Amino acid sequence: FRLRGIDLQVERGEYFALIGPTGSGKTVFLEVLAGLRGVESGRIFLDGREVTYIPPEERRVGLVTQHQDLFPHMSVLENVMYGLKARGIGRREAERRARDVLELLGIGELSERRPGFLSGGERQRVALCRALAIRPDVLLLDEPLSSVDPPLRRSLREELKRTSRKLSLTVLHVTHDREEVFSLAERVGVMIGGKMVQCGRVEDVVRCPVVSELLRT
Repeated sequence: FRLRGIDLQVERGEYFALIGPTGSGKTVFLEVLAGLRGVESGRIFLDGREVTYIPPEERRVGLVTQHQDLFPHMSVLENVMYGLKARGIGRREAERRARDVLELLGIGELSERRPGFLSGGERQRVALCRALAIRPDVLLLDEPLSSVDPPLRRSLREELKRTSRKLSLTVLHVTHDREEVFSLAERVGVMIGGKMVQCGRVEDVVRCPVVSELLRT
C-alpha cells in the first residue's frame, strides 16, 4: 500500500483526529510515523528532529491499537515496563515509571494481574499505560476504543481527554466514531486512497456530506 503526497503538520499539544474509509491508509500512516514501516520518499520530523530512518525504539512515539497486543505471560506491570526496558532503561527506573503511569490511569491495583484476568476496558488502559510510560512526544491511537462497549467507550474517551491534557500530549487518533472526533479533536484530517484529501477544524470539515458518511454515530 502506498501513501501519496501527505503533507501534514500537527502542533505540539494538539489532538488531531484522522478519519477515512477502510483501506484508505490510516493505519499504514501511523505505522510509518511509529517507524514500523519504511518510506520510499518523503521526510518525517518530530519536534523539529528528522526521524525518517530512525528505528522505533529511538523515536519517542507511543502507539495504541484496538487489539491491545499485551503479552499474556507477563503481569500488567511487566507489560508496561517492556517498552522502557527495550529502550535501555534500568529495571528500577522502569518499574518506577510504570507504577506512576498505572496510578495516573487509576489501575495501580492491577499491577500483578495477567491480561487474561482483565476486562476489555482494563486491558485497553494497560495498553495506554505502556504507550505513556515511555513519555512519548507523540501518541498514536489506532481506533483504540472500537472494541469496547459503548458505556465503557464513553468512560475511556473522558480518560483520554483528561490524560492528554494533563500531560500536554500531541495525539493522532484514527477513528470512525463521531463522538470521539467532536469531544477530543481540535482538527481532523480525511484520508482516501492513501491521500490526505481534506484537513481543517472539526466544525468545518464535518459539514461535508462525504465526511458525515464516514463518521458513524
